[in-house]
Amino acid sequence: MEIVRAFQVFENDPEKTPFAAQDKPGRWTSGNAPAIYASCEPSTAMLEFLAHLHGQAHDGICCARTALRREWIEEPESLPEGWRDWPYRSDVQQMGDGWLASCRSPVLRVPSVLVPGAYNLIINPACPEWRACTTEHCEVYRLDSRLA
Repeated sequence: MEIVRAFQVFENDPEKTPFAAQDKPGRWTSGNAPAIYASCEPSTAMLEFLAHLHGQAHDGICCARTALRREWIEEPESLPEGWRDWPYRSDVQQMGDGWLASCRSPVLRVPSVLVPGAYNLIINPACPEWRACTTEHCEVYRLDSRLA
């Protein structure tokens, strides 16, 4: 069984839980169904976190890691035109929403807009396989002042 690691960076706050499902819109989902956004590398997870700060400062952050089975990961056969666009496109979100609704795999691997050649993971919390996963490690640290 081949294992793939997933990483998520989030604000160090007692109210925050690693890999918690959220029903807010993202590039790949409309927010109509819960999803979990993660990355294949901690550095990509950090960039994703920073891209969503919108000028807010944070005293501390956490980088969480979990393990996923390789066979759980699906890759889209093709990507909608304009998938990199901002604001997010509804046809791109519909692709992700369709995947969530199908529950045919627990994880969808999608390309990162921020880092060419890197990948993010959309995790479907409705899939029973995901419910068996736990956070392996969660490290708390301060964001380097050059990035804040």
